[in-house]
This record gives sequence, C-alpha cells and structure tokens, in this order.
Amino acid sequence: MDLDRVLAELIEERKLIDQAIANLERLSAKAGRSAPRREPQPSLSQKRIREKAKSTSHSD
Repeated sequence: MDLDRVLAELIEERKLIDQAIANLERLSAKAGRSAPRREPQPSLSQKRIREKAKSTSHSD
C-alpha cells in the first residue's frame, strides 16, 4: 500500500469536507441564522496518520 497516496487522498477529502462546511456556514448566514465559525484543525487521527506516513517513508 502506498501510504503517501493514501495520505494525499485523505488530505484532499478533508479539504472537500472543510469546503462543504464553509459553504453550509455561508448559506446559513444568508438565511439569517448564526452559524458558529469553525476553525479547521487536524484531528488526532490525522496527526497519527501523518506521523506514521513519515516514519514509514524514512525507512524505505
């Protein structure tokens, strides 16, 4: 399994999710509702995936 490819796909999916959340917040604001602003932060599992990808790529 190519961990770099998997990591890139996960990062791309995260970007799409963040974009969808931003769109929902914008639409919610247009509708007159107050949506709490959310700062995107990497989850603990994302940090672990990155650390694991780094450690395995160095061993190659």
